[in-house]
Amino acid sequence: MSVKVSAIAAVEQYHRGLAKNGRIPWNIQEDQSYFKSKVKGHVVIMGRKTYDEIRQVPLTDRPNIVITRQKALEQKGFIFVNNIDDALRVARNEELRGEVFIVGGGEIYKMGLPYTDRLYLTLVDGTYGSMETTFPDYNDKYKTVISDSGVKNSGGYKYSFVVLEK
Repeated sequence: MSVKVSAIAAVEQYHRGLAKNGRIPWNIQEDQSYFKSKVKGHVVIMGRKTYDEIRQVPLTDRPNIVITRQKALEQKGFIFVNNIDDALRVARNEELRGEVFIVGGGEIYKMGLPYTDRLYLTLVDGTYGSMETTFPDYNDKYKTVISDSGVKNSGGYKYSFVVLEK
C-alpha cells in the first residue's frame, strides 16, 4: 500500500503564522474537531516542542512519532527518532490506513514539506501580530484545491478549511 504524507495545521491566512510565544493565538473549537477527525487512526509525526505542548500525552488510537535531538527519551505511546527521514520510514511501516500526518511544529513542517503530498489547512482570517513560528511557504507547489469549506465564523474568528495537493 502506498502511504500518502499529509500535513495538517491552523495558520494565519496572510502570513502563515502558527504560534506566538509558544501558543496558538486563536481557539476555534471546530478546528480542534476537524483536526481530530482527520488524524484519527493515522500515524502522526511531531516535534519535541509539540510533544511538550500536548503535555506528553499521546494522541490516542494511533502511533505518535516525535522528532527530537534529545537522547534516550522513552515514553509509552511514543516512538522517538532523530530526523525526518527516520520518522517517515517508521511512519510508513506503522501506518495501516494509507495516510501519515505531520502535525507540527514549524520546524517539523519545514523539514517535512518536501515529502508532503497533501495539506489540510485551517486558514484563520486576521492578523495576530508578529508570530515567531510560521508554516513554510507552500503557494508555489500546492496549487490543486481538493476542497474549500468557504468562510466560516465561530467564536469571533473567521476561517476556512482548505485541502491542497501538489
